[in-house]
Amino acid sequence: MKIAMPALGPTLESPLAERLSRAPYILILNTGAGQMEVIENSENLYLREDAGHRTARELCANRIHYLLAKHVGPKAYQVLHEADIKVGIVASDSCIEALNDFWDENFLPMHGAHAHPASKWGAWNPPVKITTEHKGEKG
Repeated sequence: MKIAMPALGPTLESPLAERLSRAPYILILNTGAGQMEVIENSENLYLREDAGHRTARELCANRIHYLLAKHVGPKAYQVLHEADIKVGIVASDSCIEALNDFWDENFLPMHGAHAHPASKWGAWNPPVKITTEHKGEKG
């Protein structure tokens, strides 16, 4: 399973970017292989428009299964939704915290193109959970 996160730096300890479209890096964790790939998002980072759409296309090309982010715009969400990529909105400060929230099912599954950025909610349990046959496989 591949999990992607928009990041401000190239490591799991890096802060999670506020917006997918303006993230300097995209971290892709392959849980099956226990590997992480870092994509520099510099080509899309400073676009005036369609940055989220283009970043989402890049994620599709990398065949990810889940995206964990604080905010995903409507154009990017549409691309991800059409590719059957699940989106989890998290309130995490760092990428490693986002992963832990994912494993603990402490995120908001995005079901529409107008989901809002998450805020800190503590031990909030979403009404609908994203499940996977790989549950528990952390690396």
